[in-house]
Amino acid sequence: MDEATSSVDAATERILLDVVRVAFADATVLTIAHRLETIATGDRVIVLDAGRVVEDGHPGRLARQPLSHFASMLRQSS
Repeated sequence: MDEATSSVDAATERILLDVVRVAFADATVLTIAHRLETIATGDRVIVLDAGRVVEDGHPGRLARQPLSHFASMLRQSS
């Protein structure tokens, strides 16, 4: 999904992501998003900077690492 929720409100985004989670429970779903809420519940996050992978891991683990790129992005988005 490439920015699949970029033009919807938060309530619609939650519905869409719940539908995708159920419909594709046994599949790999690659989601590209600028809105961090869209990817925060995923199994794995890959953070890119200038087209290069700078971080890769579970979003919860990355969020708990204060110096991680992902944690910094979360702080900036709040």
